[in-house]
Amino acid sequence: MTTDESTQTTLSGPVDASAQAGDSAPSWMTLVLSAPLSRVQAVVGVLAGCLTIVGTLVSYTGLTKPPAPVQGELVAFVQLSRTHKPLTDATVEILTPQDAIVTTMNPEPDGRVTRKLKEGRYRLRITHPSLVTETRTVEVHAGQQSQVRVALMPRPVPRIVRAAAVTVVEQPGPVRKFFKDLGF
Repeated sequence: MTTDESTQTTLSGPVDASAQAGDSAPSWMTLVLSAPLSRVQAVVGVLAGCLTIVGTLVSYTGLTKPPAPVQGELVAFVQLSRTHKPLTDATVEILTPQDAIVTTMNPEPDGRVTRKLKEGRYRLRITHPSLVTETRTVEVHAGQQSQVRVALMPRPVPRIVRAAAVTVVEQPGPVRKFFKDLGF
């Protein structure tokens, strides 16, 4: 074999990267760059699909932290002050601190009013036709229950005061006496 023939066979034949580098293994970058593009796309697609499936399973199994609650529960017990019997015919208004009405409710047969509300400060106004109106301020915290007990008292009976006929006799004072003595 001549030198021309050995040169031609080396140049025209396939070049082996590992043969030129010695006995070392090819790097992953060399393998990726030497692989056909369709094979690289297939591997990336399979990895993306697996990642999507795993992410979906993690979210459905509840391994992620649940969102923090933004609402709390307000429970009010409305009763008569003397007997502590529940008042079902009272009206409970839930108001914001600026007196905007959130809702109006009537108590259950046991005198209880329950409502889920956003976290914040509220005012309760409890009215009854024959009882004194009560107003309470309550703080509602997310994920917690705020309880308020309200006992309504009867309206005071107005007293009728009768005045006796009074005759007022005016006695002249020292200044009037002086002017009276002068003749005025």
